[in-house]
This record gives sequence, C-alpha cells and structure tokens, in this order.
Amino acid sequence: MRGETVGRQTGTFEVGKFYRVPTVRGLWRGMDADWVVLGPLHEDKEVIGFDEQHYHLHPQFNSDVILNAFRGVPDVFSMPLTEVKGVKGYGVPDVPLGPVVYRRRKCMREMPAYPRYAPPWLSKLESWMATKGKPRIDVKHPICPHRGADLSKVPVVDGCVTCPLHGLKWNASTGELVRVRSREYASR
Repeated sequence: MRGETVGRQTGTFEVGKFYRVPTVRGLWRGMDADWVVLGPLHEDKEVIGFDEQHYHLHPQFNSDVILNAFRGVPDVFSMPLTEVKGVKGYGVPDVPLGPVVYRRRKCMREMPAYPRYAPPWLSKLESWMATKGKPRIDVKHPICPHRGADLSKVPVVDGCVTCPLHGLKWNASTGELVRVRSREYASR
C-alpha cells in the first residue's frame, strides 16, 4: 500500500492513515532524520527578520517521542529545520538540507491547536500584513496572507482556521487574525 500523495502545504489528514508526504533530510535539535515538512523552503526576512532558508516540521506526521522530547508542538513552529552551519577551524562541517523526497508516513494525530501563546514575532507579522493591506483573510476563499497557504481544506475548530505553515489562527467568520494570550510560550 503506497498511500495517497499530498502536496507541501495544507490539507485534512485522517489519523491512522498513510500518505506519501514531503520529507527533507536534515539535522533538527541535534537529530539527523528524514523530517516530514510543511510548505516550501522559505525565509522570513521581510516579515520577522529571519533570513535563513527553512522548513517547518509537520506536527501531524513526525514522531510523538521526538515532539514530546522537545516540549511538543510550539517548537515545531518556532524551531524550523535549517541548514546547520559548521564551525571553521574546529572540524565541524556544514550540514546541508537534503532534497524533498516523498515518503510513506502515517498521520499520527490531529493538527494541534497552535499557537498556545503569542510568539515573539507575531506583532511584527501583524504590522507587515497591515502595510501590505492584508490584515485579514477572505472567508470565501481563505488564503493566508503571510505565505499564501490555501486554508480552504483546513478544518474550522472553535470558530477558527489555523494555518499549518506558521500556526496563525484566523476567525473563520470575520477573517481577522486571532490573538492568543500575549505572553511567550509557557514552557520557555
């Protein structure tokens, strides 16, 4: 059984079902693995000043053991998968990211509620969206204004649609960005 092939952005996945999903080999939090990723390789320099090319790990497909070892879901969004820069003169080599390879993986959980708390970069993002004239989503054709993720297949939970690329929550009726408690993650 090969499993249904899915794209790099969004979708509704059935827990327990196998899918062919995009993976990237890389070193994340000291662990070398083929990580299931969300969305394209990108940087967020213009928006939040993060200029490294990176992916986000998919919280529905990566192992419970790995996610729980690093305080769970918030780290998936706040600690992206990037190329690791070596240290010249100390024999520590660069660890580049591998190419995208589709692999058969089991959906292990529903998409978790995120963000639990406002990430430190959320205010910068809100300001950026306002300057671009995109402070909300179009509820009839929901596209996240940050990275263009199609939100039309993302389930509405508690009246909100959560973008799986960066965890932004949008009110499904009004299209407004939903602010969570304005403190940093409790686990930090």
